Amino acid sequence: MEKCFHRSTPHILRSVQGEVYGLLGTNRAGKTSTLELIEGLARPSGGTVTIMGLDPLNDRHHIRPHLGIMLQSGGLPQQLTVEETMHMWAGLCSNPRPITEVLENVELTHRTDVKVGTLTDQAAGDMRQVVQGYQPLTLQKNLQARFLY
Repeated sequence: MEKCFHRSTPHILRSVQGEVYGLLGTNRAGKTSTLELIEGLARPSGGTVTIMGLDPLNDRHHIRPHLGIMLQSGGLPQQLTVEETMHMWAGLCSNPRPITEVLENVELTHRTDVKVGTLTDQAAGDMRQVVQGYQPLTLQKNLQARFLY
């Protein structure tokens, strides 16, 4: 796929089911543009994008349930508890994992009643980021690809 603005560098990204990708780069390196192409929110300047053999522009409703995308920052309702937040996100998934399983995976079973807005840095990292990141990345079963940005 290719997305041209003022200069162009061709990129090829091939994904294997279940792989997790982190997109790293300087400002204006094309991270957001890449995700927009993958999600079918933008048309490539050249080449093609296919997800599960489908075109994201024309088949977005078939592809979207199989992608998990976590942006660098995304607003979480600060007044909800960890458990309420997980339930909210699970309600958006067509085939969610059990919330207890997800909370165990991120070692948050003892913090389910804590409001997301009060979570602070822990030894394992920023717990808000963990709660935010595990919604798209682990609540939906059978994800084909996961992208962290």
